[in-house]
Amino acid sequence: MTKKIVFHYDYISQSKWATGYLKIGDNKFEFVCSYLFSDPLEDILASICQLLPGAVPYPRNYLTFTLLEEPEEYHWELHRVGKDEVNIKIHLKENDDGKLELVYEELCDIKRLVVAIGKHLYSNKELLSNQKVNRLYQDLQKGIRYMKNI
Repeated sequence: MTKKIVFHYDYISQSKWATGYLKIGDNKFEFVCSYLFSDPLEDILASICQLLPGAVPYPRNYLTFTLLEEPEEYHWELHRVGKDEVNIKIHLKENDDGKLELVYEELCDIKRLVVAIGKHLYSNKELLSNQKVNRLYQDLQKGIRYMKNI
């Protein structure tokens, strides 16, 4: 059974915060993230691109990135499973003790994930007005086209 995937992201420019969610099937992860040290949307998109042949010359099978909610952190793990799926794990780090709590895990079709992200970005021209986000969006599209042909 194919799980429906929805990605949503809202940047609140006046406050330098963003909110969003990733929903795969019935499992939904909502997040808030800060723009204090980096651009979280760029981090998400660059990480997804790293998994896609056609988007990068040497795709990776495993990578991590962190979204900061201050003081909490969300550590995302993306692990390719075969050629069509990705396992997504998100761990919460609440304090300085270094302990991570698994708060979300889903296995999904990587093409469907990229299409869900692409649909949201395409419908939100303000997000695409950022040059780097727009370039990463184009890279995601290249990766999808490449994967459809293999």
